[in-house]
Amino acid sequence: PWGGFKNSGRGRTHGLEGLMELVQPQHIHVNRVAILPDAWWMPYSPIAVETFRGFAKYFATGSIRKTFLLLPQLSKRIRELLKGR
Repeated sequence: PWGGFKNSGRGRTHGLEGLMELVQPQHIHVNRVAILPDAWWMPYSPIAVETFRGFAKYFATGSIRKTFLLLPQLSKRIRELLKGR
């Protein structure tokens, strides 16, 4: 009834096949690049939200002039975000 192989005494239930029936794979993430840890994980801080909005405005302006005008604001938010970690 246990489906063992030869005289091993282990069979399928105590071998790799039996173990694999009882486990469920899970992903465990380790943040190895902790430059902006606050930026990637919920809940977002108000500074991180403003930084994301700044990036969105920076990359979606459609104008080189507007992009350069937003650069000082964006760099200020990035400095605040790094200081708060």
